[in-house]
Amino acid sequence: MGELLNEDMLRTNLPGTPMSARPAVVNRFAKAIEGPSDDLEAASGRFVERMNIAADALSAFLRWARDTPRDEWPDEVDGLLDQVIGTAQEVRESADSVREVEPLIEMLGMTSRQLRRPSRKIGASLRAMLTSLAMFDEWQNTARELKRS
Repeated sequence: MGELLNEDMLRTNLPGTPMSARPAVVNRFAKAIEGPSDDLEAASGRFVERMNIAADALSAFLRWARDTPRDEWPDEVDGLLDQVIGTAQEVRESADSVREVEPLIEMLGMTSRQLRRPSRKIGASLRAMLTSLAMFDEWQNTARELKRS
């Protein structure tokens, strides 16, 4: 949608294009992203709920590993700790990519009154998901400590 907006905006800069063309393009774009922003808001809510469940389970596993003598660990525990460490790195890289988009989303919301609502929903959805992913750093540190012990 952003690419289409860019193409339409470039056309509004052509000689002879009426001044009313630019606001019309922005309004069309705002209407086009309204539904997807609602969908993203709902999906991010579900994502956060599921992450909370996963967080409880993973935190319980890491507490169990910390409290259980290493010689009593099943063989799979080291592999699971490696997965936690690897996943945390992947999540961090993905989160960094999302953070790069945040200023663009904010700027988009300042473009027009019509874009304010969907851009706020998009920004809030992204921040909610990023907040729920922040615990991966802690899990990674705990997993590394457990691997060293």
